[in-house]
Amino acid sequence: MIHPKDRGLLDFLTTTVAVVAVYTGTPLGGLIDRGVTALFGFEAEHASLLSYFEVAPEAALDRVAGQALADKALAELQPQDESLARVGRSDLRPPLARAFAVVASGGTVAQDPGGTLWYDLRSLPHHADDRIALRLRPERTPAEAGDEALKLRLADALDLLAAYRKRLGGIDAALTAYALGLPVAQRAVNRAKLTGSATPDRLESFASYLTRKDVERATHFVYATRSLDTAYQMRWPLDGKYAVTSAFGMRDHPTLGRRKHHDGVDLGAPTGTPIRAAAGGHVKYAQVDGINGLYVKLDHGYGLSTAYCHASTLLVREGQWVSPGQVIAKVGSTGRSTGPHLHYGVFVGTRPADPALFRPANLSLDYQPVEEGESPWQGAGVLPAP
Repeated sequence: MIHPKDRGLLDFLTTTVAVVAVYTGTPLGGLIDRGVTALFGFEAEHASLLSYFEVAPEAALDRVAGQALADKALAELQPQDESLARVGRSDLRPPLARAFAVVASGGTVAQDPGGTLWYDLRSLPHHADDRIALRLRPERTPAEAGDEALKLRLADALDLLAAYRKRLGGIDAALTAYALGLPVAQRAVNRAKLTGSATPDRLESFASYLTRKDVERATHFVYATRSLDTAYQMRWPLDGKYAVTSAFGMRDHPTLGRRKHHDGVDLGAPTGTPIRAAAGGHVKYAQVDGINGLYVKLDHGYGLSTAYCHASTLLVREGQWVSPGQVIAKVGSTGRSTGPHLHYGVFVGTRPADPALFRPANLSLDYQPVEEGESPWQGAGVLPAP
């Protein structure tokens, strides 16, 4: 029996726990966060009870692009794609397997003594129950750390993702199950089916049957993985091989005379060279302005887009669907430009990413900055397509 003298302290502690729980794990807490941000201009310094798996695509890309993958030629990563498919179920395409591994590990990459990249995937509490429900073997991850443990975690995660897709019918639903659990995803997909949806396994079909917080978590995970999956399959925008005359990253701007971040790569090529769509998508912009000149921006879905600037001619219109490899414009020197070239940009989740990370595995890039008075394609030449 609680002594009356202790009841006040107990009431105080109970109330404190309740307030903290509401603040950190409910929609009301989210509203409080927004109020703090609006009034004082800074984010509240606490972690949501559900934040342990919120992997934003921007954060994942920043970590990966800035570390191991940026220093590896994509041709060297091709064997890693094959390894990803081998250690998991074979019905997962290699680009999808790699995209999933990048996002599910939060961009954390480990490297074994042979130079093979492996991803440090985190196992979530609901995965054990889901494996039983899907009749998969228990996770085989040993207690000790190391390369073998990473490979086993990767294999188990890919097995689980493949089983989710087989049960739920599509990759959006499978990724949602990986992030939220099989019962949550299964219930949402089933409700979408009952309403007559033609694509109940797509996120836009079943998202309305998830809670607001679960929608945020699923959207982060699905968009990040699906956008990278498409990006890893993109073709290069110019046939053959033209020199990169200005790389992605900080540079001395050729016309502004100051240091500025370059959000793409410049490919020196003669006026009139055909520019091809890196992947299928809708034409978001086909316009002209004083900086980009004539330019096209394609929306490939799930937050992935590509931009093609300084063209001499545009061959598509806004709203049009274009196929992978379709000629959408021709190289020129319009806008803020010092000579004929294509400025090619890739954006994942609205943030620029180095297009070199997503070039075809058998295409090596030739970096040749333009010298004063030199045409941007001289010295580099037009090499045959690989």
